[in-house]
Amino acid sequence: MAWYDVYDNVEVQRITRNQAASTTAIVAALMAVSIAALALGIHGPVPAWTALAAAALTWGSFGYWSIRRRARLRRIVWCVKLSEDEVVGYDYSRRRITIAWRDVERLDVGDGSLTIMGPHAEYLEITHLFPEFPQVSHRVMFYAGRHDAAVYVDGRPWQQIDVYRLFPFILEDASSTQRGSTAV
Repeated sequence: MAWYDVYDNVEVQRITRNQAASTTAIVAALMAVSIAALALGIHGPVPAWTALAAAALTWGSFGYWSIRRRARLRRIVWCVKLSEDEVVGYDYSRRRITIAWRDVERLDVGDGSLTIMGPHAEYLEITHLFPEFPQVSHRVMFYAGRHDAAVYVDGRPWQQIDVYRLFPFILEDASSTQRGSTAV
């Protein structure tokens, strides 16, 4: 039986659930408007082909947008369980996502989240909204390091990151003339 470190944040679940609900509401409203436009095309002053083209364009573009947005929201987890063997996360609908550490393709550290990328486009995204985000991140890095998972920063391997560009104050400190000062 595996022991887990468990981190959760119901606020993340609430936020992502609200975003999913608003996505559904937007798509439903746009579908209603396009159906009304179709009705005007069939029985009104708008040519039928124009109304049909507008409805098809609306349904296609917002359908695509909705699917992509929901996929993005489904990878954000509100509960994370870490063990020696696997990482388990739960999305806003409480769907369980499990990725074995040996199957982790890479970790991507971004501005506001840490994403664990597994096989078959399986992702777990841990947002900065977790109160214990630093502890969760360190723990994830610990387990990933044991399994030699690749670490990326904003989509680039960490070895290719220019630290001085990210943190220009380091260069200023390094060139400071007061280094080694004995002033108290």
